[in-house]
This record gives sequence, C-alpha cells and structure tokens, in this order.
Amino acid sequence: MAIKTNKDDTTKKTGGLFEKLKENIASKTQVGTAAGTKPATTTVKPATTTAKPAATTVKPATTTTAAKPAATAVKPAAAAAAAAVTKPAVTKIETDAKDEDEVTRGEALYEFWQLAGSPSVMKNLTYKDVHTLHKCAPAIRWATDIGVTEGYYPDQFGIDDPVTREQLIVFIYRYIKKYDGGFKDNKTYKLQVADADDVSDWAQEAIAYCVANKYVTVDKAKKFYPKAHLTVAETKELLEKAIPAENEKLGIFAKIGGLFSKK
Repeated sequence: MAIKTNKDDTTKKTGGLFEKLKENIASKTQVGTAAGTKPATTTVKPATTTAKPAATTVKPATTTTAAKPAATAVKPAAAAAAAAVTKPAVTKIETDAKDEDEVTRGEALYEFWQLAGSPSVMKNLTYKDVHTLHKCAPAIRWATDIGVTEGYYPDQFGIDDPVTREQLIVFIYRYIKKYDGGFKDNKTYKLQVADADDVSDWAQEAIAYCVANKYVTVDKAKKFYPKAHLTVAETKELLEKAIPAENEKLGIFAKIGGLFSKK
C-alpha cells in the first residue's frame, strides 16, 4: 500500500524546522552582536603646540663716540726751534763783591762761562793747579776744550792769578772766532791805541776788534793798559757788553749768573 506523502505537510514541517533554526541562529547572532563591544575609536589628535619664539630683537648698542682729534698745530721744525730759544732776560752781573776788587783768571772764566750758557764738558783737566771740585773747574774745562784758553803751560793754568785786560779780551775773542765771528781777514785790522807797543803779539787782533766794537774803552790819552789787572767793575762791564752782543750775532742765547751773582 502506497503511503502518501503530503508534501505540504513536509514542507510545513521542514519549513517549520528551518524557520526555527533561522530564528535560533538569528537570535544568537543578535545576542552575539549585542554582547560584542567595538573598541572605542578614540582619535587623539596630537597637541598642536606651536611655540613661537619670543620676538626679542636686541639692537646692538649704538655707541657713537665722536672724538674730535685735538687741534694741535704742528709748527715747522724751524719755527719750533726758534720758539724754543729764549733770550736771557738779564744781561747784568749783580755782585756783592766790591767794584774795586781784583778778579782772578778762574773767576773771570767762571763769569764768562755763565754768560755762554754754562756748557757741560766731560774733559779731563791737565792743570795741576785746578782741583776737579773747584767752583771754577767746569768753566776752565769748557774754556780749554773750545780753545778759549791754553793756560800758561799744559799743566798750569794760574787759577788764582789776577786776570789782565788783554788776557780776558783774548779769551773773549777766541770765543768769537770759534763761532765764526771776529775779523774775517786778520791782516786788515788796525790796533788804534796809544800804547800798542805794550800789547802782546797774541793779543793785538783781539784788542783791535773789541776796541772797534766799543766793548772796551781807552782813556783820554787813548791808552789801553793791556797789562793792568781787571777789577770786578771792569770785568762786569767788559763781559756784559761783549758776550750778549756776540751771542746774538752768532745765534747763541745764554743765561747769566755766576760767582759774582746774588743768590
């Protein structure tokens, strides 16, 4: 006997089974989905910290020191040299000594040396009668060095002997000749004194020059008295007339002061 199969029932039954299965699966899926936690999507943007550098503009210190150069006018060498030369303000020998006192050779040269500017000379003295520490030694050393005197002898000067008129005039004239003064031709002079015969040969040109320039005077009889000893007054007069005048002629400016000067 054939058994009829109701397809519809089978389908129903089958469909019912499938439906339930689907429901179960769907139910599980929903539960699973509901139970599943998606990881939180946290997008952390990095902190955008743009630190602008501090706008510190340090201007360099503007130190403008306008130092004007000192206005120093430089004179030419010749003008500067001329400005440095000072003429002596005093050309008189003031003395406590009596005018009538006689003057020694050493003293006369000492005064002469002062009027010539007190030049310093490192020369050994050969005169045995002149001590190195004597007050007049620097003057005698200078006078010997430039040819103003030669002494009586190489080893004797005569420091304490009275100076004669012709001796001092020869000292002065040798000084003048040393610096290219005096007579240019020693044969052209004429000694115009009444006692010319008493004048030593080595003193004639010197006396002729000093008389001609009125550095020395003669008496009414036109006598010169070459061998006479000079006094303080006569020494002062002769030196004060001759040396400053010749210093100016020769371009030599010196100071005054010395043995006879008041301190």
